[in-house]
Amino acid sequence: MRFFKEILIVVLIFCASFAQADDDCTFSKPGILENIERIAERFPGAFVDTEKNRATWVRENGDSEYYTEGGCYDLGGAAGRVTRMSERRSSEAVRQVVLELAERFLPDTEAARISSAFENGSYESHANDSEDFIFIEHPFGEIVVTHRFEQGSDTVEVAWPIA
Repeated sequence: MRFFKEILIVVLIFCASFAQADDDCTFSKPGILENIERIAERFPGAFVDTEKNRATWVRENGDSEYYTEGGCYDLGGAAGRVTRMSERRSSEAVRQVVLELAERFLPDTEAARISSAFENGSYESHANDSEDFIFIEHPFGEIVVTHRFEQGSDTVEVAWPIA
């Protein structure tokens, strides 16, 4: 039951990121976009989609990476990598991508939290028919890793609460 509750929370956070923030929201769309643009400036070559609150980069090897933020009352961030592959990444390869994304996009304290959780095995894993999930405890909720493979596209995403 906890698994489905956590998935629902993550879905709600990121569905809210695609909605236009109104006057009742704690976080404004311009403020969120300012944060995304700040990240985009740190890593040149980004395309910033103001409708989706998302910055996207195409890496030299053809992989696509993205950074997004959203929320109305709780602010969350997500970073992901999409890779064309003939088969699904292994669990170890997923963890490696998560560490790379964390080092690139997350604050140092959050990257360290993820690294420590992987080293100590202090996380929960779950899967359904199409996705694998890793949950890492966080003072403001959980860090959620999502991994999916469909039609030759392997996607690894890490989402976290922003304090």
